[in-house]
This record gives sequence, C-alpha cells and structure tokens, in this order.
Amino acid sequence: MKGEPAPVDRVRDWVHSHVSDIAHAEQVAFLAERLFYGLAPLHALASADRDLLVSAGLLHDIGWSGGRRAHHRRSCEMIRSDRNLPFEEPDRTIVALVARYHRRSLPDPDRHPVYGALDEANRARIRWLGGMLRLADWLDHDHEQLVADLRCDIDTDVITVRCRVRRPVVETVSETVTRADLLEEVGGLRYRIVWERD
Repeated sequence: MKGEPAPVDRVRDWVHSHVSDIAHAEQVAFLAERLFYGLAPLHALASADRDLLVSAGLLHDIGWSGGRRAHHRRSCEMIRSDRNLPFEEPDRTIVALVARYHRRSLPDPDRHPVYGALDEANRARIRWLGGMLRLADWLDHDHEQLVADLRCDIDTDVITVRCRVRRPVVETVSETVTRADLLEEVGGLRYRIVWERD
C-alpha cells in the first residue's frame, strides 16, 4: 500500500518501543548489513534477504526480556509468535531462526525441528544470514559500538574482515574468530579480523 512504511522500518519502530539497548541492536544490524554487502560475491542472496538480516539484527536480543539465559531461543519464539511484526511465512521463520542462531549452537536439522522442516534453499539462506549475524553480534560483544565500519577482503582461502575502530584495540589481528564458525562452515573459508584505527 502506498505510503506504508517498509517492513524494516516497521521492525525498527517496534524495536525502539520494546528494546532497552537500542544502540546495540542498531549496531549489530548495521554490521550485519555491511557483512552482507562485503560477502555478496560468495552468498548470491537477494536484496530481500538483506532486509531479513537487518530485521533479525534489530530483533536478535528481544528475548533478553526474560533474562540472558536462553535469550536467543526466546527471541526466536517471540518473533515467530508476535503478529505485530510485519512478516509473512516463510520470512517470519527465517528472521526468527537467524535471530536464534546469533549465539550458541549452530543450525542442526536433527536437533532443531523448525529448521529441519525447511527445504534446503531456506536452510542455506539461514546459514548465511545467521553466520553474518553471529559475527556482527560478536563485533559488538561489549555493546560499545567500537566498530565504525568494516569491509571484507576475499582471498582464495581466507576472508579478512577489516574493522575500522573508534579507539585502539590491543590485538590488531584476530586470527581465530570463534563466532565466524557458521560463516566458515557455509562458505568453506577461514575468517580473520584486522582492527584498523578510525
């Protein structure tokens, strides 16, 4: 309908009225979107998938309302059940699962029935989007918006994520990035982080 806000804008409005740490939600959504563009030569996802990723980034911590423990699973269930969020199926399930996989276990069709019920194309979308969200959340793990921007350099065996930071970082290169595990699994390449001063 003409004049109606885009779904991502409607999600952002919902988040701003329901989430206490808006800055972290916005930062994770921003970094996830930058990863989406930086990894585009590898994932071949559509612009609609970018919108789902940004939405999941904005919503990934809504489960904190019930406490830190298992908040990723609560976020998933809240997204799946809240009809005020502007999603139709299968997008609702994709956003919910991408938010669910921002921490802890990786997608497993045998252990996670909602994920297991999807076709392989949607599972692949969730692995890519979930991997980007995991890494974006890790890049703001201290909730201090350290990373001002990032870009991805893709080589034959490693992806270097160059993060422009707002203050010095003690470790200038992170060769082991545990929260890149899902991206490494789905894309078959290793990740490293280079911290560059803004």
